[in-house]
Amino acid sequence: MFISKPLPRRRGKTIDCDAMAGSPWRAPRAVRALDLWEVLRLFVVQSAIAWTVPAFAWPHVAGALGDMQVRLHRRGISRRLAPLQRILQDAPDLPSAIQIEAGISAGKYEERFQYLRAHRPGGWEPRIHIHGAEHVEAQRQAGRGIVFWGSSFAFHDLISKIAMHRLGLDIFHYTRPVHGLSNTRFGVRFLNPVRTSVELRYLEARVCAEVNIAGAMNVLKGVVEKGGAVSMKLGNRGRRQAAVPFLGGKLELATGAVALTERWGAALLPTFTLRRPDGSFDFIIGAPLESNEPDPERRVLAIAERYVDQLLPVVKAEPLQWRGWRFVLPPP
Repeated sequence: MFISKPLPRRRGKTIDCDAMAGSPWRAPRAVRALDLWEVLRLFVVQSAIAWTVPAFAWPHVAGALGDMQVRLHRRGISRRLAPLQRILQDAPDLPSAIQIEAGISAGKYEERFQYLRAHRPGGWEPRIHIHGAEHVEAQRQAGRGIVFWGSSFAFHDLISKIAMHRLGLDIFHYTRPVHGLSNTRFGVRFLNPVRTSVELRYLEARVCAEVNIAGAMNVLKGVVEKGGAVSMKLGNRGRRQAAVPFLGGKLELATGAVALTERWGAALLPTFTLRRPDGSFDFIIGAPLESNEPDPERRVLAIAERYVDQLLPVVKAEPLQWRGWRFVLPPP
């Protein structure tokens, strides 16, 4: 483990794979009322907090806002609480379902403060402890490309990119046009750049696609075949999935990244991003996810199980920071 030092920022580019295919993606909806509400709270209220409140106080402010969010929308979140309670029923050492919901909400507020502070003159460069850099170095020494598989923790989206940049990596990150705050044309044009413009300071490129996914994968393939590094965020949406036992339920994972990594001959490295109580961060690079299982389907399942083996202790350590609870299927 070492404490990373800030490096000069980049001017990353966006590779629009839909436009490259001759059909630039256009959001179906122009604007919605929520976008206008977002403008008010993002550019007035939340920006004022992010720019004036010291960073060490953000968790307290965000925690209060998260608790308020849960109280005000208790009826709306009730449909999520019942499955989560069933998942947690045999884990008395973990927080309650309502505490986890409040923690997830708090993390979203705090994450916004980070992006907004980055827009203040002078920017924001957090203190990041990097663990597992030896796994990256081993692959670089072998001349092997790397796929970073980002776990769904509250501060993953920005902190992981800063950490990988500080490792000296030219990261090509796969994403979608709607990444950010809104999926409308207004949101993609005016709201989402609040996040994406900051992320580009730490990326070589955003490889963006909504329709031409194959084109985006070809771009990433070209990077790893040259020994480069790409990143993807783990989720549960995809044509290939695996369900792995997790606490009292099953964690549903999209496994397309596993198949692609094998096809490209790259190393698949899971990552986990956590905030410490003192306001600094841990960026943890896990051991390569590999399996010698000859059967392709069993091999994918074995790799998913090895991922969960690394994930579970991190979730147990910081359950309020994990947003992947929505990927867990409750017991029947």
